[in-house]
Amino acid sequence: MAQHAATEANVLHHQAEHSPTLARTDFLDTIPLAKHLIPNLPNYKLDTLLAHFGIPQPTDRHRAPADVDVTAKVFLRLIDAADEDPGFASLAALVRAAGRTARANLPVQAGLFDV
Repeated sequence: MAQHAATEANVLHHQAEHSPTLARTDFLDTIPLAKHLIPNLPNYKLDTLLAHFGIPQPTDRHRAPADVDVTAKVFLRLIDAADEDPGFASLAALVRAAGRTARANLPVQAGLFDV
């Protein structure tokens, strides 16, 4: 799980040589999940989601440990909201709405455009 998982997935992808298992980790992205569950917010930045859920901003916001902590809190609130939404009757539905496949797990067609 990550806020804007594409950024995290890209970082991990570029470290695949050093951490191949971690680079194959798929994500759940809080942004598309929030867009589905809480439509019409002005944006889906972490600060906006914190305000929406009434989660206090930590004094060390934008530092990794604090951001991880509040992202997890947002995710738990989103899971609570998903539990109330009939469209999320299974984990598969959650993955369809917010899943992000790691680049290392995507199919590769080598040589398709080789000349």
